Amino acid sequence: MQYLVKLVKNTPAVILLFWLVFTGTLVYEALAVTKSVLNAGSLQEVIVPHVDALILVVLMFFVMRELGRRHRHLDTSKRSLQAMIDNIPYIVWMKDGEGRFVSVNEGFLKTVGEDSAEAAVGKNDFDFFPEEMARSYLHDDAEAIRSRQKRELEEETLIDGKHYWVHTYKTPVFDAEGGVIGTVGFARDVTVQKEEQYKLQRFIDLQRDILILTDGRELDFANRALLDFFGYDSLAAFKKDYDCICDRFVAHDNFFHLGKVRPQDAHWIETLLSMRPEARTVSMIDADNEAHAFTVSINSFDESDLYVVSFTDISSTVIETLELKSRVLHDNLTGAFNRDYFEHYHALTIEHFASQQKRCAILFFDIDHFKQVNDTYGHNTGDRVLKELVTVVKRFSRQGDVVIRWGGEEFLLLVPAERLHDAEIVAEHIREKVETHSFPGVPNITCSFGVTLYESGEEIRESIERADRALYEAKRQGRNRVIGL
Repeated sequence: MQYLVKLVKNTPAVILLFWLVFTGTLVYEALAVTKSVLNAGSLQEVIVPHVDALILVVLMFFVMRELGRRHRHLDTSKRSLQAMIDNIPYIVWMKDGEGRFVSVNEGFLKTVGEDSAEAAVGKNDFDFFPEEMARSYLHDDAEAIRSRQKRELEEETLIDGKHYWVHTYKTPVFDAEGGVIGTVGFARDVTVQKEEQYKLQRFIDLQRDILILTDGRELDFANRALLDFFGYDSLAAFKKDYDCICDRFVAHDNFFHLGKVRPQDAHWIETLLSMRPEARTVSMIDADNEAHAFTVSINSFDESDLYVVSFTDISSTVIETLELKSRVLHDNLTGAFNRDYFEHYHALTIEHFASQQKRCAILFFDIDHFKQVNDTYGHNTGDRVLKELVTVVKRFSRQGDVVIRWGGEEFLLLVPAERLHDAEIVAEHIREKVETHSFPGVPNITCSFGVTLYESGEEIRESIERADRALYEAKRQGRNRVIGL
């Protein structure tokens, strides 16, 4: 009886139908022939009335045999395919359009802790995974169905309280008319690889040198040292502003920069490789606008067109030798950058702002009636006022804004701005902060501001002169105000 139940359960409906019709017809004709034998006087009288039915029975017999043969072949193929799927090192499943599992392999059953495919079929992701992950998986399925395209992604999953990483492929399943009826997915456990990758990344990030992987045009990889140096949270954020680290090389005669790339070379790395190792030095400015010097080491990566490039900071020796800090960077009294810095690096600042789709705004300002401060309270007090002013301006300006002591009580503030009005708002904000600040040893201090935007293609001196005229107009109109020009 159990065998019969199993046979019926595993036999397709069409074959069962043929079997029932065949059996019924055979029984019916057998009864009819028996009756004819009892009533007839000869064999011919028995056979002739039933010849059509007997032919039908014979035909049905052969049809049944062929259907049975095809069913056995199909069942064997199905079992072979299932055996193959069960033994590949992947988790495999198929879902219908509602996200219910319709077929799974052994890898899937082991992953979710089910004993048989029947126990998993009809369930969905919420039956096996935490709610947030299940929603994410269903969202990916919906995207594959909506786009009708294969999706490849890395997903994190939680099984028995342990986190795993899987590399997943999901593709829509189509019916004969081209409609999407569900999805099929393949996933492999890449937790070990992810852990090894994380360890490698940690090791690389612990290196003090800047390390990059590049083809000479675009960055493929960079360690934490690069992000910290330039003040970015991620490589993607850096690449929004720059395609290549070479875009940050300072155009200084004592260092290699893009202006020194040979015409016959495809990129800057080829030129550096043609130079003596001791001559491979570059200068770059960090997030705090400090200049650094680096030696550059280059190695080919495998047999690809990529290079591993390391930058070792040698600023402590090179900058002293070149007197870069003393000659270029800071004003000794206030700590602001000086005019020599402006002369060497204003073009880089303009280019940096342009990479952010911003223009370079020049805020030219000085202290109102500063001569009276010196005459009344002495030059030492005047120096303290200058230092305190720079402290206030830095406190209320943004990271990346550049404060420069132009001379005496005159200063420049270089800021990124889209419009002149935006720069005037920045200037007004700082003017108010200066006016309300308590400067030690002197009464109220105010500043006048002349604001302009650098125009592409013009000499920087033209921009400075325009800002100076705006400052003069602010003085003429009564001081302690902002004038844009």
